Amino acid sequence: MFKWHSTLSAPHPYQADALTWPLALRPTAMYEVNWDKGCGGGCTAGISALPNILVTWGGVAALLVLLWLVLRSFASHPSQRLVSSLATASTFVLVGYLSGWLPWVLTLSRSAVFQFYAVVLTPFSALALAMVLGMLCSVSIGEAPARVPGLRLTFNEDAIRGRRVAVALFLVAATVLALLFFPVWSGMRVADWFWQAHMWLPGWD
Repeated sequence: MFKWHSTLSAPHPYQADALTWPLALRPTAMYEVNWDKGCGGGCTAGISALPNILVTWGGVAALLVLLWLVLRSFASHPSQRLVSSLATASTFVLVGYLSGWLPWVLTLSRSAVFQFYAVVLTPFSALALAMVLGMLCSVSIGEAPARVPGLRLTFNEDAIRGRRVAVALFLVAATVLALLFFPVWSGMRVADWFWQAHMWLPGWD
């Protein structure tokens, strides 16, 4: 079964190499209808897996931060090692993400793979992003982040306030992007120019 599935070849315009899944470089179009008239010109209605790049790419960055924390924790001297709840939670998130992604990376000879297979990765990247944003706001996850080996965050009031403002701005920007992309996620009828304005990367068309 593994041999058959790992070598399945079925060329498709939306096939996406598994290595591109974390950054959603080739999202799958689920549905699209076009009209020549209306909307001040042409109209399009579609359902696409275009990402909210702040959430998707931010999740990948957060996973790398958690990986660094876990490696630093286990690389410390045994007498100084502290297996904190944060390190445990980080390990859980990383294992969950990698277990859904690495098997596909090992089948690079298969061409019939698509971005929507990566939906199982989304909860873990979202958890990673939430954990890192929580750490930046100095929200304790079981134990103070400062107790995790290798993590050096300052905890004076000005620094905390600055980080919380940065996180708030990030969340506002992510919400604005979600509202901007909602029409092309949900099949709403929009002008062609509006649709094309969302094709930020070459693989998004």
